[in-house]
Amino acid sequence: MPTLLTGDPAVIEHELAEHGLRFERWPARTRLDPGADQSAILATYAEEIARIQQQSPPAS
Repeated sequence: MPTLLTGDPAVIEHELAEHGLRFERWPARTRLDPGADQSAILATYAEEIARIQQQSPPAS
């Protein structure tokens, strides 16, 4: 059960940072339909995802 309920990005960022996690919000480079599938979403954010993957150590 979650102990925090918020839609405030600053609060979310702070709480995740306390657990060593990053929180970012990215603008969509193209319009996404409400029913967009996973491949469309990943394609829209491909540059941001690649940047995060390059910065992050490989999963163990």
